[in-house]
Amino acid sequence: MVFDMILNKKLLSKELTKRVEEGTSKRNRTVVAEKILDRMFSDIGESKISRFELWFRLKPYWWFRDVKYWFRRNLQKWTTGFPHEESLDFRYACGKFVVPRLKHMKANLYGYPSCLISDEEWEKITAGKNSQLKRDEYGIQEWNKILDKIVWSFENHDNGPSPTMPENYDPRCKMITYDDGVVEYECLDDRPWDWTVCEAHDKKVQEGLELFAKHYTNLWS
Repeated sequence: MVFDMILNKKLLSKELTKRVEEGTSKRNRTVVAEKILDRMFSDIGESKISRFELWFRLKPYWWFRDVKYWFRRNLQKWTTGFPHEESLDFRYACGKFVVPRLKHMKANLYGYPSCLISDEEWEKITAGKNSQLKRDEYGIQEWNKILDKIVWSFENHDNGPSPTMPENYDPRCKMITYDDGVVEYECLDDRPWDWTVCEAHDKKVQEGLELFAKHYTNLWS
């Protein structure tokens, strides 16, 4: 079983990504070797050099890369008004911009959208109740709840939980090497994982994003 549908390729090394992609190839291949691993991809990097040696070798390159990146980023800001990386990962850049401003708005509220509570809805809320609840106070409370949901979604849209593995799950897998050099992995324990928590998280994120779209024109104080 190849985990190209589960793993986020953005987080994978080039070597690992290459193996995942090659493992999905439909070409006819002949198995030349099989090996049982303690966990998937544990064979990658078995002959690593020491951290100190790696740092010594790559430090000049890192320094040059950082300086080059700084100039490119600022040149893009001067010419187009923003670093282009914000366009490549817009959801992260948008969330980074939105969250602190929404939190400041929430901490300094002067009111709530008039469309949030209609006269008919307010009559239903207060019908048959002998309470001192004021409409403005109730509106502020509801608006705060909406802002909290929006902020949560922007802060957690890319921070979802992992699926729940079966009890006593066996992480071992079979590494299969083919004659063309392609490597494929098959889990020994093929029981399905529970994705309930992931689905609940995605649903909660979507709720906040939909509230953001619904109340976008009301986001002013």
